Amino acid sequence: MAISNQSAKPTSWNPGQALRISSMLAERFRRMYNPGAMKIEPENVIKVLNRAGVKFVLMGAHGIGSWMREPRATRDVDLLVQKSHQRKAVRAVRETYPELLVEDFPAVTRFLDPVDKSVVIDLMHRGRASRRSPRWSQLRPA
Repeated sequence: MAISNQSAKPTSWNPGQALRISSMLAERFRRMYNPGAMKIEPENVIKVLNRAGVKFVLMGAHGIGSWMREPRATRDVDLLVQKSHQRKAVRAVRETYPELLVEDFPAVTRFLDPVDKSVVIDLMHRGRASRRSPRWSQLRPA
């Protein structure tokens, strides 16, 4: 009879628990491999946007952690923001993290760590489509 180690792992996580774990892993990696980098916690970014009344969805590794067998670590915080709330979201993040560098593109505003120029926050929205980017309707499953 084979004993599986898989049964000890939860098949899904509570979203809050998964977010805390992915945050903790990201912070450990930051301290180990890039201690001079800014500490950006997804929980704090969420609080900033909630206080500003921004409608958004947490995406990326932090957002899908509760659906994964194990939460993942990532340094950046990816958020899909309601298009009409994009300016409000950018203003709130800029006020909270004034030291971050900002790159603005048609469908995303990126906030970069001034130390190593890595993306730490992506505020995405449904921007105007370009020739190189598929329309959102083309990305949805049929």
